[in-house]
Formats: sequence, C-alpha cells, structure tokens
Amino acid sequence: MDGLERAKLKDEILNLISDKPKGADFLWIKYNIKNKDISDEDLKDHLEEIGNDSSKIAILIIGETYHLQRTMYTAKFLEANGYTGIYEYKINNKIAKDKGLALEFEAKQIQREKDKIQLTLAKWQKITFIPVFIFGLLGGCYSLYKIIKPSDNVKQEAFDSRLKSIETQLEALKTAKEEVLIGKPEPVVIDSTKLTKK
Repeated sequence: MDGLERAKLKDEILNLISDKPKGADFLWIKYNIKNKDISDEDLKDHLEEIGNDSSKIAILIIGETYHLQRTMYTAKFLEANGYTGIYEYKINNKIAKDKGLALEFEAKQIQREKDKIQLTLAKWQKITFIPVFIFGLLGGCYSLYKIIKPSDNVKQEAFDSRLKSIETQLEALKTAKEEVLIGKPEPVVIDSTKLTKK
C-alpha cells in the first residue's frame, strides 16, 4: 500500500467515526470500510498511526479490542483535507517534514484558543464595566449635590457676622494707618462758656 492509499484509508476511518460521538471499535470499522481486503494487522497499524498522531485528531483506546474515538478536532482536520491533504502537501512541495500541515493546524488551534480567551475576557470586561460605571456615576452625582446644596442657615449667618466683624476691623486699621501717615490734626474743642463777646 503506497502513501496516498494509506492516507485515504486513514481519512475514510476518520470519516466513519466522525458521526459517532462514542467512537467505534475495531470490528465495526473493519466491517464498514470500503477496502475489505485489508488485513487485521494492517488496519491495527492504521489505527495506531491515527491514535499516536501528535495533533490529537482521534483517541485510540486499546483494551480487549481497539476502540477509536473522535475529538473536537476530527471534523476540522477532515475539512482541511485530512491525511490526504498532508500527503499531497508533502509530495507537491517535496518537503520531508512530518508535521507540515499538522503544524499549520496546531497554529490555527492556538489562535482559536487565544480568540476564545479574548472573548471570555471581553465578556468579563462588559460585566464589570456596568457596576463600576454606576458606582462612579453615583459618586459624581453625590459630589455635585454637595457642591450645589445650600448650607445650613445657622452656619451662613455665623459666617456673615464674622465676615462683617472682620471687615469693620479692617476699615478701622485702614483709617488708623491713614491718620498716622497723613498726620491728621486733632479736632479743636471749643468751650462755649469761655467765649466772650467784645
């Protein structure tokens, strides 16, 4: 069996299990594949290759029999042309690397996980923004109320009387200063009894 036939058989096996949430066992897979001439050992080798793939496209459980189960990446891998696509990629580009398309697939997986985390973060930002915004809005309204609110009459009257007393003291100091600087003559007091007519 050449490389292309092996890749097509692996894709066929993945297509068979992609519709089965609990996977399929060895006998079911052997009965449902198109190539009935394949030996049990050859089919087991194909299942082991799929299960041992580092991209975790499917899970192989080995117990009394082989059991292959799909993962969340199985359908996406098949959409990206699966093992046949990897084989054709290697042949067309003459690249000897084993993980050519698998690395690109893993990079897409990492990007999807990153996008999922960013989506979760954005949701939390929306959830936490509303309470913080409301708290800030209430604080701003309370501050505005305290600024605009008239103070108590008693406090205002005490303030006004204190202001008037300070203003009168200031006026007294100003007049005293002017008297000192100008040298204002003292008022002459005339006693009317001492005045005589001539």
